[in-house]
Parts: sequence; C-alpha cells; structure tokens
Amino acid sequence: MGSVNIFNGMIEEKLLNLRTAYIGKVLSFDGTCAAVQPLGVVKQYGKPAVKQAIVSDVPVVASARYKISTEERTCRVGDLESEKRTHVVLTPLDVGDLVFCVCADRDITEARRGRLKTPPAGHHSISDSVVVGIL
Repeated sequence: MGSVNIFNGMIEEKLLNLRTAYIGKVLSFDGTCAAVQPLGVVKQYGKPAVKQAIVSDVPVVASARYKISTEERTCRVGDLESEKRTHVVLTPLDVGDLVFCVCADRDITEARRGRLKTPPAGHHSISDSVVVGIL
C-alpha cells in the first residue's frame, strides 16, 4: 500500500500545480493588458499560506475590457414630453475589478504576436493567462 500512496501523492501534487483558471483582482490595466493578482493563496506542507505572485502583461479579450450595465434615464421626446428609457452603459475595466482568467494549454508568447511556432515545453502555466471576463 505504501507505493500506492506515493503515486497518489505525486498525482495530487501535479494536479495542485496544474493551472487552468482562476479569479484575480486587476492591479493595473492599459487598455489591452492587465496586471492581475490571483486571489487564491498557496500553501506548502508545514509552511504558512502565501499570496500567489502577480501575473503581469495578461491580455484581456475585447469583450472583457468593459463592464456592461443598464440605467434608467429620463429623455426628452418632444417639446414637452419626456419618458424614461433604459440605456446601456459601458464602463472600462478598472483597478480593483475581479476578473476570470484562463491559462492557455501551451505558451502563448509567439501566438500573441500572430506567429505560428512550436511553443517551448510545458503547459498550463499561470504566465500564459488571458482575462476572459469580469465578475
């Protein structure tokens, strides 16, 4: 049974280090890329929990660059009439917003430049994050 526990421990460690998606807080945003602080903490056995490292230069998909909301406004319809109408309001992504990030299967460095190249070894690295939505 000892060898089974060793293998289970190895598999569990690999799964804990596999990055697929996470929720983060925006620390800065330049219009296309953000610096994101992942909100989960990491803890090694026997050590205190620590914040994850900040992920910088994270591309933000176009549909996640604005928060979409609606608000009621009174609009003048004619000379004397007015009515309430619902308007869509777009607010740019901002510092402090919570975002949903995914980690690409492989390194995205060359793909971000539009180049078709074989990526280096490795997969699901947190450095290959992309912001796909705002919470």
